[in-house]
Amino acid sequence: MPVLPLIDLLILIAWTGLMWSFVHKALWLALGSTFTVLGLTPYDFVLGGGVCLLFALALAARTWIKANEPALLNRNRPSFRSAESYGAPVEPEARGEAVGAQR
Repeated sequence: MPVLPLIDLLILIAWTGLMWSFVHKALWLALGSTFTVLGLTPYDFVLGGGVCLLFALALAARTWIKANEPALLNRNRPSFRSAESYGAPVEPEARGEAVGAQR
C-alpha cells in the first residue's frame, strides 16, 4: 500500500480541523454562546489536528529512512580487499596499519 496518499490525507484532515477550530472559536466569540460540534470544542479540533500532523510527520520520516536504508548501511560497512590482492602477501607495516585502523 502506498504511504504518500495516507500522508496527504492526514495533512488534509489536520489542516481542516485547525481551520474549523479557528472558525468555531470565532463563532463562539461572535455569538457569545458556547456550542459543540459532535461534542467537540475548538480545543479538541486543535489537538486532533496536531496529532494528525505529528502522525503524518512520523510516516514521512519512516518512509524516508526506509528508502535510504541501503545507502546508510553501505556507508558503515568496512571496505574489503580487492580480488587481485588476495594472492599477494601482506606487508608487516600494512598488517600493523590494518590492525590499528580496525581499533
